[in-house]
Amino acid sequence: MKSNNIHEQAAGLLGEVDAKVRQLLEKVVGPCVLELVNSEPSHFLDSSDAKLRFAALAKISETGVITQAIADRCEELAREDSDSYVRGGAVICLCKFYRTTNNHRIGRLFATIVYDAREKDDVRWVAYDGLGHLGAQLDLTHSPVAPGFCFPADIDWTWVNGFLKQKGNKM
Repeated sequence: MKSNNIHEQAAGLLGEVDAKVRQLLEKVVGPCVLELVNSEPSHFLDSSDAKLRFAALAKISETGVITQAIADRCEELAREDSDSYVRGGAVICLCKFYRTTNNHRIGRLFATIVYDAREKDDVRWVAYDGLGHLGAQLDLTHSPVAPGFCFPADIDWTWVNGFLKQKGNKM
């Protein structure tokens, strides 16, 4: 039986998304998330509604079904979207797609985002965390989720600079 409560429907749609993301979606996306129920989320990445773009990215991230075409669009969104939630969601999708690939281009993108003081700290935090996921081995030594880590005060700028100096697509 379907619930009439929009928040329950949104939570059901997004499955087992972690509680923080689910809470954020319910707050930010609202009723327009229902448009995603019977649709391919990637179709909403070009929506004029930032809430739909964000909801699509959340669903893509949660399902883990990310094609090269979706990753390419996420790269554009991470660089250029006017909405910080969309930029952050795009970075999360890129983290999942490029995990352990040693991709230099994505490393430079993430490092550039970390350096951008005009960017919201939430987006910068996700990009910093993403840098640790690019290598062949997960690098938790720089993880912003480590106990006592204070973002952005504890950023290892030397480590971030290493990503800015990389050439090509592979490490």
